[in-house]
Amino acid sequence: MKQLHGTAHADVARPIEECFAVLVAIDCYPLWCSELVRRVHVLERGDDGVPARAETTLHVSHGPLAKDLDLLLAVRVQRPEVVQLTRVPYGPSDTEELDVIWRLEKHGETRVELDLHASLAVPRLVPLGGLGEALADRLVRSAVKTLQSGA
Repeated sequence: MKQLHGTAHADVARPIEECFAVLVAIDCYPLWCSELVRRVHVLERGDDGVPARAETTLHVSHGPLAKDLDLLLAVRVQRPEVVQLTRVPYGPSDTEELDVIWRLEKHGETRVELDLHASLAVPRLVPLGGLGEALADRLVRSAVKTLQSGA
């Protein structure tokens, strides 16, 4: 297993509730980050309408690596500060992990932070250096661009 870690953050002049609404609407991620999130199909929603489980296709491209990853994600929220997306294993022998945690903090502007942690079965010779940081940065930049446009 190869470990990936990435963090990124940015400030945006939008209310924290608006930022939360964009980040929790995971079925809209392909609209604002299509180069990474290719497809999201919400399978289950909570009583509040927030997605709880979703099938997702992520496109990862870094150096010689280009791959579509089909994932089942569980969504957990702490309104309006945290949106956590966690990969659900497909069975007992499936040990790959992915955890994407969005955190929001209001201090004048809203700080949008992302922590990404993954453990993936990737051949030893495939270089992944910097991939976690690149993915985290791409997601934060795309989210902030969407929020700044008011979409």
